[in-house]
Amino acid sequence: MHTADPVTTTRSHIVARGRDALNVLLCARHARPLMLLALFGIGGYGYSLLSRPRALSPPEVAIAFWAWRWRTPSTAEVRLARTAARAERLFLRAGQIDCTSGKLELIRRAEGRIPEGLPVDLVYNATPSLLSRFEFIDPAELASFIGDQFKQSESCTRDGAEIEGVQLDLDVPTRLLPRYETMLAMLHARLSTKARLSITGLPAWM
Repeated sequence: MHTADPVTTTRSHIVARGRDALNVLLCARHARPLMLLALFGIGGYGYSLLSRPRALSPPEVAIAFWAWRWRTPSTAEVRLARTAARAERLFLRAGQIDCTSGKLELIRRAEGRIPEGLPVDLVYNATPSLLSRFEFIDPAELASFIGDQFKQSESCTRDGAEIEGVQLDLDVPTRLLPRYETMLAMLHARLSTKARLSITGLPAWM
């Protein structure tokens, strides 16, 4: 059984990895023309800048933290993460997406009030059952299911929680990435314009 500390702190470049993976999935078809255009337009000065990336100083690095347990973190835990680690965003595991007998279901939901005081992204991961059936699940059906779950949670914003986005932690096999891309595009279209969509990624995808 997977366990985690009540508050897990990490640097935002891990979040960026997920966003980069999403960009790869959604924009791969247009990447080559854009890359060629950029290469011809950069010039020598731009090349020198790209070849010498600037290291960020500690105060410049944004920090997020994950809560990966069955109960949501308390107000005191969130306050500690903000003051001790300068955390600016919370990624909260909201539940696992399961597929049994062809039926999608959200199980192992996080219990408790969604904390206030900082932006929250709700994270949904997958059970082995869902991953084993992923290639047979209608992408539109899965996108609709996830979108509906997120919209139900968005209603918590009336209680003071700042739910700003949804993150998917689905370890989809590399050969099924085109199907995952289709589902992500459908999900993105279902979300409000203000909602963030991000994913985690596997090294094998890169």
